[in-house]
Amino acid sequence: MTSLVGIVVSIALLASPGALPASAKSTTPTQKPCSSYGRYTACDGHGKIRVTGKDGGPGRTSAPSSRSGTPAVEPVGSFRFLTCGAGAAAKMTSLGISPDAARFQAAGCGNWVNGCRATGQATGKPETAAIRLIKNADGTWGPNGAACRATGPPRVTPQMVWEQASRMIPPAAIGLAPHENTLVNIQTIMWVDTAAARNLPDVTILGQQVSIDIKIDHVDWDFGDAKSSTSEGPGKAYDAQGDPCKDKQCPDYYGHTYTTTGDMTVTATVTWQATFRVGAGAVTPIPGTIPGPTTNAAILVGEARSVLVPGPR
Repeated sequence: MTSLVGIVVSIALLASPGALPASAKSTTPTQKPCSSYGRYTACDGHGKIRVTGKDGGPGRTSAPSSRSGTPAVEPVGSFRFLTCGAGAAAKMTSLGISPDAARFQAAGCGNWVNGCRATGQATGKPETAAIRLIKNADGTWGPNGAACRATGPPRVTPQMVWEQASRMIPPAAIGLAPHENTLVNIQTIMWVDTAAARNLPDVTILGQQVSIDIKIDHVDWDFGDAKSSTSEGPGKAYDAQGDPCKDKQCPDYYGHTYTTTGDMTVTATVTWQATFRVGAGAVTPIPGTIPGPTTNAAILVGEARSVLVPGPR
């Protein structure tokens, strides 16, 4: 089999056109753009393409196809790319590949498809898996691995927005009542100082304006006394005037009752659900949740004791 050197492909079975590499020059104005695969370039349409070989060495030139649409005659070492999916095995068999080898290559497409899909999620460029074939010296075609091909313009993905939002969510300060000193066996009221739903500043991703809306999924609390809990919302800020509490437990509020004394550090982590919109497009949910920054607050827990004092005489 011919060694892999810089080559040209000019057939109708190749990848969707992409940008023309700097090393490739079309010899006719009718040549369509090419798709680059490392130092190998695949081209559709008429004309010739010259591609620089390895380390700047000699390359190859494709034979031109006729303007009637007859495929070009690919030189030895040329590549074809068959999209993974139904019919791939039959197409390889028609090119002279043994049925067993064709079925084996087609069966492996499942793994390639998953890998290309993951690449597309990370880059925003839709990727399609393809089986790569190479032309042998005897004119037959043989399997030569696989490739991911861009099948459309870059798009904003939920993963991209998740990464932006995770850096933009502001910390939510912890509110306490009593504020700095509390007592055992009474409820210390707690809340996080943030709205249950809010908008983040618009961001630009892939040159497009993206708006992000978030709402609280839950808040994880660590009370500093080896106890923890989870609340569904931010909690209610203590209102001494409109909704005071004079009992040991306050049903209108969220909080924690300490049973030991000492310096405690209360920790809260707000976790959010999010949706986004690209321009004036549809609202798209971001799967899963986004944890916000963790915040802390210190409080001293004491104990009240009764002391006998002399009464009036």
